[in-house]
Formats: sequence, C-alpha cells, structure tokens
Amino acid sequence: MTYRRLIHNNATFLSLFLIFFIIGTTYSCIFSDKAMTHLLFNSFHTYPLDIIMKYYTIIGEWVPYVIVFILLFHKLGWSLFLLADVALSGLVTQILKHLINASRPLSWFATHYPDTTLPLVDGVTLSQHFSFPSGHSTTFFAMFFVLSIIVTTHINTTPNISRKHSTISHTFQVLFILLALLGGYSRIYLSQHFFEDILGGSFVGILTTLCLLTCIPKCINKDFWHFNLKNAKKYSKNLHD
Repeated sequence: MTYRRLIHNNATFLSLFLIFFIIGTTYSCIFSDKAMTHLLFNSFHTYPLDIIMKYYTIIGEWVPYVIVFILLFHKLGWSLFLLADVALSGLVTQILKHLINASRPLSWFATHYPDTTLPLVDGVTLSQHFSFPSGHSTTFFAMFFVLSIIVTTHINTTPNISRKHSTISHTFQVLFILLALLGGYSRIYLSQHFFEDILGGSFVGILTTLCLLTCIPKCINKDFWHFNLKNAKKYSKNLHD
C-alpha cells in the first residue's frame, strides 16, 4: 500500500474538503466582515438544534480516545496512528492558539459590537480567548479523515473488489466529511468560534494527517501493525516459541 494509493483511495474525502476550504477561504477574503459572517451562520437556532449541537460538539473532546481503544481490537497500527494524529494535530493547534491569541466571539463582540447579543445555548460556557484555530475542528477533521483512511483501506484490500465496494467506499467518505463539517459548524453555532477558526482547524487536522500518512507504507506490513487484543494470547505464545 503506497502513499499515492492511500491518497487515491480517499480522493472523494479530500476533494470535498478542498472544495469546502477553497470556497470558505474565498468567501472569507471577499466578505471580510467577520461579525456579519458569524451572525449569518449563527442565525438558525432552534431548541432541537441547540440540543444536537451542544452534545455533538463534545465528540471532538473524548470520542477519539474511545475509538483508539476500540481499534485495539482491530489493529494496533491504526490505533497508534489515530492517537498520534490527534495528539500531534492538537499540539500544533495549541501552539498556534497561544501564538495568535485571538479573541473568541463572546469577547470580540463585546469589544466591537457591545449592543449585539449572541444566541446562547443553555449549559454551554463560552470561552473568551485562544480562538484561532479551532481545536475541536482540528480533532473532527483529523479523526474523520483517519476513519476514512481505515475504512477505505479495509474495503480496497478485501478480495474480489467489485463496483459495489467502490460505491460503499465513496459513501463512507462523503459521510465522514459531512460529519467533520457538522462538527466544525457546531463550534460556530455555539458561538465558541468564528468561521475562520473552523477553516484553520480543519486545515491543521487534514495537513497533520497527510504528513503522518507517509509513515503508513513503511509500517502497515510490520507484525506489530496487525496485533490486536483478540489475538494477544496467540501473539504472546508465538514470541515464547
């Protein structure tokens, strides 16, 4: 499995991300009024959406580590890959956050538009600093890109690949990018971030994953990569033998 092949297998995911990123960046450059953009994207509040966004955004906090544990029952290599990706992308994001130290919507609007009241969601505490880039968005895009890579690799290494398998692969990639985008939008909906923060976070998440992906061809055929908790006893016995 070469690096080029891994990229090709996830072309749908990456193409949709590029479309989002290019359109989003172009929009931000042309319509540079971040207040108008935030209020526009933040104008769809309903009680059901408040509940959905409030809990969906939490996925970007602890769910990746649950998936890391679950992957231990599949292949150790993928578990380590996701863990390294989330950790490295998170570290890069935190460094950028503290270097840039941009204000979050709550404090930014209080300074520039004190008469504007942001829609709030009950039970959500709004942060005020370290807005760019969005850490949750970084995690969302990194995590779902890794899941896309895992699923497409499994599909494309299954014997007797048919057109049906190809359709399933594309379907999963579309699903994963939509889930990542929803995670990013949840941060705007909750007024935790501006749209530009989501763009920045998504870029860090995808770029970090692409960089770490270069390690896969070197490791995917190693014995440790295929180790899992289900065959731990068998693996231990082979070592002693």
